[in-house]
Amino acid sequence: MANTFSSQDDICGFLKSAPSTYIDGLIDTLDVAWGADNDGDPNQGGNLQCLRSPSSIIGAKILRSPADSLNFTFNWWVSNFYETVINWGPRKQPTTQDGVRTFFGVLGTPFTDADLYYVMSQDEFDYNQEFTENDHSHLGWLPPPDEAANIANGADIRYLLSCGPFEFKQGAVLPFTFAIIGGQDYYAQDVRINPFGFYRFRNASDLALNTVWATWVFDNPGFDTDNDGFRGKYYIHVYDSIFDPNLGKWISTVAETLYYKGDGVPDFKGASPPPPPKFKLFPRITDKNSGEIEIRWNGRIAETSLDQFSQRPDFEGYRVYISISDRDEDFVLVSSFDLENYNRWEYHAGYFRWELRGQPYDIRVLKAMYGENFNPLEYYDADHLFKIFNPTLGAYEAFYFTRHDWNQSDYSDTTHIHKVYPDQPYPSTLNLDSAAMFYPDELTDEGELKYFEYRFVLKDLLVSMPYYISVTSFDHGYPERELNPQETKPTLNDVKEMAQNSASLVENNQLNVYVYPNPYRVDDNYDVRFEGWDRPDLPKEYNRKLNFGNLPHRCTIRIYSLDGDLIREILHDKQVGDPMSSYESWDMISRNTQYVVGGIYYFSVESEFGIQVGKFVIIR
Repeated sequence: MANTFSSQDDICGFLKSAPSTYIDGLIDTLDVAWGADNDGDPNQGGNLQCLRSPSSIIGAKILRSPADSLNFTFNWWVSNFYETVINWGPRKQPTTQDGVRTFFGVLGTPFTDADLYYVMSQDEFDYNQEFTENDHSHLGWLPPPDEAANIANGADIRYLLSCGPFEFKQGAVLPFTFAIIGGQDYYAQDVRINPFGFYRFRNASDLALNTVWATWVFDNPGFDTDNDGFRGKYYIHVYDSIFDPNLGKWISTVAETLYYKGDGVPDFKGASPPPPPKFKLFPRITDKNSGEIEIRWNGRIAETSLDQFSQRPDFEGYRVYISISDRDEDFVLVSSFDLENYNRWEYHAGYFRWELRGQPYDIRVLKAMYGENFNPLEYYDADHLFKIFNPTLGAYEAFYFTRHDWNQSDYSDTTHIHKVYPDQPYPSTLNLDSAAMFYPDELTDEGELKYFEYRFVLKDLLVSMPYYISVTSFDHGYPERELNPQETKPTLNDVKEMAQNSASLVENNQLNVYVYPNPYRVDDNYDVRFEGWDRPDLPKEYNRKLNFGNLPHRCTIRIYSLDGDLIREILHDKQVGDPMSSYESWDMISRNTQYVVGGIYYFSVESEFGIQVGKFVIIR
C-alpha cells in the first residue's frame, strides 16, 4: 500500500494537544485533524529535498460552531470504490441488535449522504491511522483487519471532521469558522542527530504552533472584544522578585498575566506592533533665531510589553517623523533607532541550505551565551562560521550571523535618537514601586526608569510653521517565517507644535515680542519657503504672513501707521499648552479689507503683563 510519489500512501490522525511553545508547563489544546504522507517520499539517496517530497503536514480545525460547547467527532477510512482494494475504516462494536452497518458490504467509504450522516451521528472518535495494527477491542472497537499493517503504513485515506447536532428553523443561518493549517518539517533530516546518515522523524510541532496562532488570530487572547469584562483564560507568570539582603529573603514578587485563550468573541486580528511611547515636546528658539523642538519619551512600556502571540517582548526600535499635515502619507522619517541584534543562521542538513531559526538575538544575550568578547560580525557568512560544541548532541554546531535591521543603536550620538542616560545599566526591576523603594537611583525625577529615557532634537525649523511630530515603535517581525516588522502609524500619537518659545516661558521671563520677517519684502518670494503651504488653492497675495512671536497666551495686537491710524486689531486668545499660544500672524490686510502699502508701521501688544511697543517695515 505504501506507494512512492502517490496519494496511495498517506496517513491521518487527530492532534488533541501539545506542550505550549510560549508558557512553560502548560499544555495547548489544539483539536486539529491532520493528514500527511507516510514517510515524506525521499529520493533514493534518502534526501527529503527532492521537488516531489511531501515533507510537510496539513490540518483542519473548527474554530467556531453555532453552539457554545463544541462537540465534534473525527472519522477516517481508506477510500476506494473497488472491491479488490482495501476499503475499510475504524468502527465501534455494535451495541444494538442491528449489527454492524456496512456501505455496500465494506466498512470504509460512505457512498451516499445517508451513509455520511450515519458516520457523523455515531459519536465515534477514531484512533490515529498509524495505530491500526493495535487491537483496540478492549476499548469497544472492532478488531483490526488483515491488512492493518499496510493501512498503518499509508493508504488512500479520507477523514471527516464534524460537529453537532444543532437545532435550527427553516431559513436560519448557522455560523461556522474553520482554519486550514500547514506545518513544515513534519519529516526532516538532521545529521546532528545521526552524523553517519539521514534520520527521518515525524514532528508536528510546527503544525501545533500554527494551530495556536490560527486560534489566537480568530479570537485574540487577553482582548475584551464585547466589553463585558471578560478577557479570556490566563496564566500568572512570575518574572521578577527582589531579594532584601537585610532581611535575607525575597520580599516582593512581580507577576505577568499571560492570556492563552480569548473571550469567545471573534476578532480576526493578527499580531500588532508594540505600543507607541507617550512623548513630550519642548519647543524653543535658538540664539540664531532658528527653531528647535526637543522630543523626550520613556520607552518602558513599549520595550517590555508582550506580543499577544509570542508572549515575549518583540520591541525592535523607534522612529521619529515630522509633517506639515496630519495625514499618514505626509510624514517624513527624520531619525531611527533599533536594537543591536542579529539573525542566527543554521544549516539544514535535510534541505542542504542555511536557514534562519528563531527570533533575533540581542547582543547582550549572545554575549551571555558565548562570552563577553563575542563579536557576531566576525562570523558573517558560510565561509566565516562560529563553531561551538553542543554537549547535549555530543557534536559541534556551526552558525553565522547577520544584522537584523540597521542596528542604529549608538546611545551616545546626540545627532540621532539617543539615550538620556547612556551609561545606565538595565534596571534591577521593572516594577516602578519596587524601584522607588529599593533602587531610587535608577529612577528619574518623574518616577520613570532612567534606562528607557530617550531624546531627539529637531533642528533648523521655521518658527512660523506648525509641525506634526510623531514617535512610532516597531517590532522585529518574524524572520524565520518571512514576516516583516510591524510599525505603529504616525497619526496614532502625533502632536502639533511650533518651534516657538512656549507661552509659559514667555510669561514667566517677560520675553520681548518680536516680528518676522522684518523688514518684510514683498518681492522676496516668502511663499516658496513658509507662506501658503496650508492654502495652495489661493493666490499668494492672500497667503502673506507677518508673524508675531513671544506673545502671551491672551493679548490684543494693534497695528498702526506712521501717522497713528489704526490699521488692524487682532485678538489673540489661546490655551497655555496650545502650540499657537505664543504665536500669531497678520495677512497684511487692513481693517478696511485693503492691501497695506509699503512703509514703517508700529504695533502694540496689550496683556495682563503690560504693553509692549515695536515697529516693522514693509517693502514693496
